[in-house]
Formats: sequence, C-alpha cells, structure tokens
Amino acid sequence: MNTLFFRRLLAVLALLALGANTASAELISRRGGTMIYDSDTNLTWLADANLLRKQLAQDPDLVGKIIQSVGTVYTNWGDIEVKYDDFIDQDYPYLRDGKVTLIGARAWASYLDYGGFDDWRLPEDGSGCTGYYCYFYSEMGSLLYEGLLGRPGVPIDKAHGPNYGLFENIQIGTYWLGNDDRTSARISSYSMYTYSNFQSTTLYRDGFNNGSWYIYGHAWAVRQGDVGELPAVPLPGSAWLFLTGLLPALQRCRRLDASRR
Repeated sequence: MNTLFFRRLLAVLALLALGANTASAELISRRGGTMIYDSDTNLTWLADANLLRKQLAQDPDLVGKIIQSVGTVYTNWGDIEVKYDDFIDQDYPYLRDGKVTLIGARAWASYLDYGGFDDWRLPEDGSGCTGYYCYFYSEMGSLLYEGLLGRPGVPIDKAHGPNYGLFENIQIGTYWLGNDDRTSARISSYSMYTYSNFQSTTLYRDGFNNGSWYIYGHAWAVRQGDVGELPAVPLPGSAWLFLTGLLPALQRCRRLDASRR
C-alpha cells in the first residue's frame, strides 16, 4: 500500500470539501537552511541539490570510502559492484558537475551521513508513472510540481514559485530516482528530467555488448520525517552572572552620561 498516494488523496479530498481551488505544499527551512522539510509529504530534502559535487571537491578520497563501505548496490539485474567509473567519467570529470551513474547515486545516498542522520536515500516513485504530472506517487514529482510550482515542458529554473529560493544548486538535467524499472530488459531506473519536469526511465549504461558506456545523472538525497530544529544551547551559569552584573553597570553609565549633558 502506497502511503504517499493515500496522504495526497486525502489532502485533495479535504481541499475539495472546503471548496479550495488551489493547493501548494508547505516547505520549511531547517537546520540553518541546510535541509528543507515538506510538511505535505513528510519528507526532508537536502537544500543543496548537488551536495555530492561539493563533497567530492572537499574529500578526494570520498569515492574510495563509498566503494569500501557500500560495496554493491541492488538493482533489477541483481547486485552490482560499485566502481570508480560510477563516479568518474574520463571525458567529463566528476568534479565539474557532480554527475554519477545510477549505481554511484544509490551508493552515495546509502553512505551519506549528514546533519546527524544516516538514513538518506534517493527519492522514489511508487507507481511506475512516466510523463508529466507524476506527483501523486512520485516524491520528486511532488516537490517539483506542488512544492516548487514547476510547469510541464519548462525547465524548473525558468518557471517556479517562491519556494525555489530555499534550495541551491538545482541542476537542469537528469536526477536519478531510487527505484528500478522492473519491466526493463536492462539495468534501468526511474528518473526525473528537470529541464522539462518529465519523469521517465534511464538506463544505467548503454551498449552492453558492444563497448558499453555509462550514463550519468545527478543525485539528490531525501529522508522520511522532519529533522526539526536543534534546541537552543543555554548559556552557562557564569555567563548569566556576567550579563546580570553588566546590565546595572551599563545603566549607571547611561545616567552619568545624561547628567553631563
């Protein structure tokens, strides 16, 4: 049973009962703007839609760490070994745009430990929807169409609502989703094209039997639930004593200054 679908269905029915004409998801900035919570789908997104590129630039050993930690990724063709080729394209080095293969994207999301959470993953679609307006089941479709108010056939950076500014580094291209196309005869996954807000399927690599080459896209991590805000750190007792002692002194200085005028 797809819980995202039923949440969206109940929300629409409630709006119809209230006579509402339009609806948009509420996106809430979290943790100093590093994460964005979607209260409609109960998902938290990374605010940086291309965080992997930044991490690779900061840590030259990251690919090796991911390979050693994750090892293999499950697909509709079975377990696939994670390789350097999943992160490094000889013609287009990964440091340029952060693109990875389907296997690289899943391995990175599985490895990711960010903001104190290690349950990040790629966004998913529970229906096998392809085309425009895949948002009833699709987590990324919901974000693009309802959260960011994107339009079909138009790049998301060209047409969007005010929530777009909550995010950074949204790439115009292909974003990998976390579930396979089970009907495909080759290793493939659902993906979202942000240059048209169209959801489809994309192969892991092409030309399997004849000098195959890998296909690269972007990775954007999401997790279930609200991360909330970190509690305010209380000042130590000595700091409160200092501040309470400083206030009367400041008041005396103000009175002396006023008497000299």
